[in-house]
Amino acid sequence: MESQGENVARNIHNQRVYDNKGLMELLNIKYKYLMMLRDKGYIGYSRCGDKYWYSQADVDLFLSRFHYDAFSTSSELPPI
Repeated sequence: MESQGENVARNIHNQRVYDNKGLMELLNIKYKYLMMLRDKGYIGYSRCGDKYWYSQADVDLFLSRFHYDAFSTSSELPPI
């Protein structure tokens, strides 16, 4: 039986690789948004025929480029 993570990604040569569907599920985005990210060069990919593949390195680089550091200097969380 496959784990939920295996539905999102495949491991090829010990590297996690996502197809369009897997990456859309991982990032919770729609196909048109993923297509725009790819077409405008925001996320790297590999293409084989009509199939697109995104390595974990592609995803990590994309996320790091749009990462914002926490700016609070407090070590305590605010009350609920």
